[in-house]
Amino acid sequence: MTPRKRRLLLAGLAVAMMAGEAVWLLKPPPPPPVPDFVIAPTGLVAVLEPDDIAEMPAFDPKAGRWVDGGEVLISPRSRAWLGHAAGAVGPKGRYAYVVARLPHQADAQMLHHALADIAAANVCHAGIFDPGGKLHDGKPEVFLYRIVSTRAPDGRVVACHERFDGLREPETRWLKVPGKSITAAQKRETASSPSR
Repeated sequence: MTPRKRRLLLAGLAVAMMAGEAVWLLKPPPPPPVPDFVIAPTGLVAVLEPDDIAEMPAFDPKAGRWVDGGEVLISPRSRAWLGHAAGAVGPKGRYAYVVARLPHQADAQMLHHALADIAAANVCHAGIFDPGGKLHDGKPEVFLYRIVSTRAPDGRVVACHERFDGLREPETRWLKVPGKSITAAQKRETASSPSR
């Protein structure tokens, strides 16, 4: 091979390498992975009564459904409450929430499935019961989280939209906000506030 041909070959290789690097640098980055669910802390605490624990919906991972004492539930919404934040007055202090139980061996995938079912029932505030959790005057406390969105099986991000109709109004619960107290007057005012 003559020196001229060698120079042409090396120049061609250099151009090909630069072109390949340019294509790699200009290629758009892959989209970030879609999280299975997005939740946000609310600072709200649900204080449970003994009856609440007895009728708490539990997720059955093998069957992929919710059960309550052996009874199959159509939706976790059937065990949801209408709650008000302690110290918050007016419609903005209202929350549709459910406290659920997961098996001890629950993993992130099971939690995703459970939260997606709760969000699909138009309940956007949820807590997971921990039998060994904090007690308030001997009653279990459960921290509530807002379900912002969940990932559907087809990869879409589904935002949670809360709905208040059909909830158990007679069993309206008052949710604790740490550092705030609530008066009887606030309870009456919030209870008489128009529904959203």
